[in-house]
Amino acid sequence: MKFLGKYILGIALALLLGTQAMTAQTMRLHMKGGETLEYNCADVDSLTFIPAEKPSPKFQLEVSNIGIASATLSVTPDDNAVRYYYDVCTREQYDALSGGVEEIVTSYIEYLKGRYPTLTMEQILGNTLSQGADSDQLTGLPAGTEFVFYAIAVDDEGKCYGEAATASFSTLPGGDPADCTFDVGYENLSSEALTVVVTPSDPSVRYWMGIVAVANFSGDYALTAQVQQEIADYASSTGMDVAELVQKVTFAGDIALEESGLTPETPYYIYVYAMNPDGSAAGAVTKKRFVTQTELPSDAAVSLSYRYFDGDALYEADPETYAGYQGKVLVQTRLTPNETATSWAIALAKGDLTDETLYPDEETKRAVLQAGSINVESKTFKADWTTCTFLYFAADADGIDGVLKRLLVTFDKANARPVSEIGIEALPARLAAPAAMLPAPQFSAVNLRLKQAKEYGGKHTFRH
Repeated sequence: MKFLGKYILGIALALLLGTQAMTAQTMRLHMKGGETLEYNCADVDSLTFIPAEKPSPKFQLEVSNIGIASATLSVTPDDNAVRYYYDVCTREQYDALSGGVEEIVTSYIEYLKGRYPTLTMEQILGNTLSQGADSDQLTGLPAGTEFVFYAIAVDDEGKCYGEAATASFSTLPGGDPADCTFDVGYENLSSEALTVVVTPSDPSVRYWMGIVAVANFSGDYALTAQVQQEIADYASSTGMDVAELVQKVTFAGDIALEESGLTPETPYYIYVYAMNPDGSAAGAVTKKRFVTQTELPSDAAVSLSYRYFDGDALYEADPETYAGYQGKVLVQTRLTPNETATSWAIALAKGDLTDETLYPDEETKRAVLQAGSINVESKTFKADWTTCTFLYFAADADGIDGVLKRLLVTFDKANARPVSEIGIEALPARLAAPAAMLPAPQFSAVNLRLKQAKEYGGKHTFRH
């Protein structure tokens, strides 16, 4: 049998006397209340001591300043030595919990342990839990939604104990999206990037934000219709519900979002409008015009040297190593960055790409970063017997690019190096890269917003 309880130290000492000596003895347990319990030791299988449960702390919860998308939470514990966690969840989330709010807290602490493996448990808890009276103002809550405000004690091992204190409240209903206005501005303007700042009059309204070159602007109606069509096409291709996708690619409340990949000395519009669940515009489009700055290139640079070999001759000398090189050129390159360069990139493109009007620097550099090789000191390419263009540039520690270099070369067999010179410095033929395909493909606005929404709205809980 098992006997569970909290006992005096003498019982534990008695169990250390040895099984043989105890089999013929009787064990008496003298309880604090005066009761005596008697057992034959031979009948006892094991004795388990269960630690006394920690007393359940009490918490006073108060919700104030409730708005459309905000509320102020206040917690006052009855014991200021107790550490605790507090937050809110929707009523729907709360009703779906099988283990109470402990599920949320335990899951969040486990997430932090995995996210920050170098931190000790005490460091995690010290930055997550509260002690004594505390308050917090939440923003970005969904409008017209019932919430459960909770607080629960957490021990030094990150385990919840005691009963959670809870209180319910609801945010105010949101207004008509068509009535929402937007204050649109920007900060940190450079030659290719800026930070977009948007403040809506109604923080509950979902809205779309985008940037379009003035030269490509075709009017408010055409712009919003194009976005709606792209959302519909994306939803159809992925099997997503349009309303669900709109929820993911739109914003609510204030944002300060960095946008990059712009062209220097170019006028643009930032445009913002409330969006309906079907992707259509729910109100007027608000626009803010800006012009990107002139780019001053960095001194960062990388020098290039190269040589090339006849693939047919290589294949004849070593068919196994140079399989697939018949009729091709094997090009070996060496790159040497200067003292200013902290990163660099290179690509080899088929054709003449030296015309900066046809192939602007910014678009070409983005293509090199996507299709080329980054931070390599040597690179082997497989090319055709034709005219090609080496494209390469470097950037400094501040992320400012140096001048894009374009080197036009024509590969002809007469100037190919002899096979005997390929030497031990040659990169393995299997690592050879084909000529880059330029220009690089552009990402759709929906894909970009999905990525940004995931990064910008990646809160694990309402408070964190």
